[in-house]
Amino acid sequence: MDRIRVSILGGATGLVGQWMVKLLSNHPFIEVVGLSASPGKVGRKYGEAVRWFISGDVPEYARDITLVSTEPPDHKSADVVLSALPNDVAWPIESRLLNAGLSVISNASPERMNPRIPLINPEVNWEHLNILREVKGNWIVKNPNCTAAIISMPLKPIQDLIDSLHIVTLQSVSGGRVSGCVLSGH
Repeated sequence: MDRIRVSILGGATGLVGQWMVKLLSNHPFIEVVGLSASPGKVGRKYGEAVRWFISGDVPEYARDITLVSTEPPDHKSADVVLSALPNDVAWPIESRLLNAGLSVISNASPERMNPRIPLINPEVNWEHLNILREVKGNWIVKNPNCTAAIISMPLKPIQDLIDSLHIVTLQSVSGGRVSGCVLSGH
C-alpha cells in the first residue's frame, strides 16, 4: 500500500502541529512531505526553527525538512494537508488550498458548523466520512474542539436518553489565552 503524503500547516510553532509531527513519526501509512511556518521561518530547517514544547526530541525525520509557506504551490506534493493553524488565520489559508485543488483536514474552528463540511470525531461518527465518496475532487474535513471531542464519546451511546445537556468548560485557564467554552443544548 502506498503511504499517504501529508503536509502540516503550523507545525513549527504551534503545539497541535508539533503533536502531529511527533505522532506521525514512523507512521506506517503516512509520510510527512511538508511543514509550513510563518514567513520569518520559511526556508529554515525544521529542527533549527522549532521551539519544541513536547517531551522528548524533535523527531529525526522532521529535523531536516525545509519549512515552506502556507501557499498552495508549496503543498502540491501532498495528498492531504493537515491544518494546525490558529483560528484567526486558518480559514483564508484553508480556502486557498481548497481552491487550488488540495484536500484539507483542519483543527481550526472557522466553518466547523458549515453543514457542507463534515465534522468528524472518529470515535463517534466516523461513518460521516462516507460523504466524501460523493465529493468529486478535493474536500475539507473539520474536527470538533478538544472538549467536545472528549465529552461526545461517553455521550454517544446514551444520546437518545438525553433531553437536555449543559456543559461549562474553562479552556485555556492555565494557558496564554483567556477563553471559555459553554455548550448548551436540548
